[in-house]
Amino acid sequence: MKPDAFIGVLEWAAKLGIPTTHILDGKHPTMGYDGLLFLGNKIACQLENPGFNVKIAQHAKLPYKDVWYTQDAFQYIVK
Repeated sequence: MKPDAFIGVLEWAAKLGIPTTHILDGKHPTMGYDGLLFLGNKIACQLENPGFNVKIAQHAKLPYKDVWYTQDAFQYIVK
């Protein structure tokens, strides 16, 4: 999947090169009308300039090996 933006824990999505933002901002709460506008502006800024996340993705190594994606996820569950 290639989402346009990610809202949540930033570390994993940033390493994948996805523009990220979070809603836990102490200075500008994201609740209510003003908060929704603030969050929308943060997302728009990330979509306009995703360079930070793209550079992190170029240099970050993900902890998963390629072999793990081809294996059965339930192989260790015993009935």
